[in-house]
Amino acid sequence: MRIQLKRGTSAQLATYTPVEGELVVADIDSASPSLVVGDGTTAGGKSVNFPMPNINYFGSVAVTGSNTITADESSEELTYIGDGLSISANEATSTISFQNPYKNFFSLIDVDITSGSEANDMLLISGDGSQITSGSFVEKAAAFMSAIQTIDGTGSLLDADLLDGNEATVFLRNDTVTQKGDLLAATGSATPTRLAVGANNKVLVADSSTNTGVIWGNVPFSFQWEEKTLSFTAAAGKGYILNTAAPIIVSMPPGPNFGDQVKIIDGAGAAATNNITINPGSEKINGQALNVVLDYNKAIATYTFYNNTRGWLEERHALL
Repeated sequence: MRIQLKRGTSAQLATYTPVEGELVVADIDSASPSLVVGDGTTAGGKSVNFPMPNINYFGSVAVTGSNTITADESSEELTYIGDGLSISANEATSTISFQNPYKNFFSLIDVDITSGSEANDMLLISGDGSQITSGSFVEKAAAFMSAIQTIDGTGSLLDADLLDGNEATVFLRNDTVTQKGDLLAATGSATPTRLAVGANNKVLVADSSTNTGVIWGNVPFSFQWEEKTLSFTAAAGKGYILNTAAPIIVSMPPGPNFGDQVKIIDGAGAAATNNITINPGSEKINGQALNVVLDYNKAIATYTFYNNTRGWLEERHALL
């Protein structure tokens, strides 16, 4: 005894409404026939659910490693089949195929991975396994690097300003010191500051009253020496040996600072005949706004500026 159910194609079933409890087999001659039961109202009937064996199915695929699957001949396929999931590779089409015979039941799609022109393609597989794209890893790495290089820390999730865990604000920029001779001086509060270069012939002198602890000062008892034969305007920090073959007028430096010094020596030893006249300029000498005359041979005089009241303080002696 046998029971023969009503049969037809999927197209025929779509326009047929089985009566309640009626079983219909569709596409019995195909590789994947289906069985439906009627409820008297649903066109095409309702699919019959049945217990499924333990199977492997996938909604996403992870591809790792660098191994390759190849076929010796274009007609050959390398195939893995297990628990309903098959993986095959075909050299003729450069394709790896993932196939699931239960794809219709789980609404899945066969996935093909096709090799690209690069030897080491990166394969990107969507989370549901329905889409795979490939591209050269080298190209993607270059694209990632290009994108990262344009990202600034502000307003982005990537803090590009960090270097060894420190923000960029803790580092000093080259443009902090812009003039020749500029120095960076500590202030005691982790905020170094620019100390502008001093005037010529100045040295750094400790001064605890300033925020940097140093200032530019004069070199004590040390002069840059020049020989003079004609009248001139002196500069602070210089010593002058005079060839007194003729009288010479020395004008003191304008706008002197506290501690500025000028030294004069009668090198020719003839100042008694050819006097050396010291003109204080806009300041004073020993509190007097008057010229001073060195009128003895081998004269030596040192002038140290004090203030606007006393002006240049004079110290005299003579060569032996």
